[in-house]
Amino acid sequence: RSIQLEKSQRYSDALRLMHDARRKHPQDRGLALRHAQLFENTKQFPQAIGVYRSLVASQPETQEANLVIGLARCLLKTSQYEQAAKLFTQVQAKLPRNPDVLVGLAGCRRHKGALNEAEDLVRQAHAVNADFKPATHELAEIQIANKNDEEAVRTLERNALREDLHGDSLDLWLVTLKRLQRDRYAQEQLEAFAQKFPRKVEFIYALGVIAQRAGEISIARPALQKANDQAAIAW
Repeated sequence: RSIQLEKSQRYSDALRLMHDARRKHPQDRGLALRHAQLFENTKQFPQAIGVYRSLVASQPETQEANLVIGLARCLLKTSQYEQAAKLFTQVQAKLPRNPDVLVGLAGCRRHKGALNEAEDLVRQAHAVNADFKPATHELAEIQIANKNDEEAVRTLERNALREDLHGDSLDLWLVTLKRLQRDRYAQEQLEAFAQKFPRKVEFIYALGVIAQRAGEISIARPALQKANDQAAIAW
């Protein structure tokens, strides 16, 4: 049931349900894994790290790849690059074509300034799955690090301007367009996608924020109100 709640963006309900389930079944590793993934998906990375670490520590002889990968992803998100790289490298020895591992290693390389190596790893991930959104997002991060903001915008749009959008890519797209002084273009795109997907709170909220920044209160106010109403229902 927590998966259905998460798909409906009812994250608070999903977390509450998962907390109650784990309290009743504290030894259930499947529930613990889902809890860690739910924490990760809602960007509560320290909590996710705690659960992932407890799972890895409880059976160190097996070290299931999905647990190690999840832990490494969260370490990367919290700027613990050396630890993340060590874990990703450990899993890569067993799963050399896993796109999560390749993208994770790319992120670690990018933060070390090894941009060519990072891009090569992303290309490998895309060779496995051409529409793997984390790989597309990481490619845009590399392009930005290489001062190719315009190219990064085009890359990010592959992730951001779609119904099953990648939230981090939408955020980075907005930041990059602001740096390029292209807020008007961003607003036009968001207006179109908010109309096309009226239940996607991300488009509506972003439209409200960027319209408010432009001083267009007649657009900003109803968009932000609608986004807040939908978010309240979700949470």
